[in-house]
Amino acid sequence: MTGAARHLGQDGPPRVHHHAMAMGLAAVAMVAALGRRDHVAQVLRSVMFLKHKVSGKLVEVLGLRDLFNPLHEVLIGRYHAGEELQDPEQFPKVDLVFCSGEALPRCWTDVHYRDDEAFHHYRLAP
Repeated sequence: MTGAARHLGQDGPPRVHHHAMAMGLAAVAMVAALGRRDHVAQVLRSVMFLKHKVSGKLVEVLGLRDLFNPLHEVLIGRYHAGEELQDPEQFPKVDLVFCSGEALPRCWTDVHYRDDEAFHHYRLAP
């Protein structure tokens, strides 16, 4: 288990400065799998494709930081169709899913995704 992932289970809910909170848990898993010092930069430079729910077209995500940040409701991307590069445009995250049809992780779209868990944890604390 990585240091960032191991730290999530200790000392209550994660703080904003933790990698998992800033990038999302799935990205942390990718980072852990890479296992190198420059791993965060590599993940942020990698190419990711999502599917636009309405049109069914592939969207190349140009701003992974926007994707992983739950405070950003839109991201910059471009349709991946045809032989020529399409112009970048804004895509609301609610309109995007993984290519498999699976929804984006809640930690990428909802800044309050752990509020109930944190409230429950602190309410039970002596």
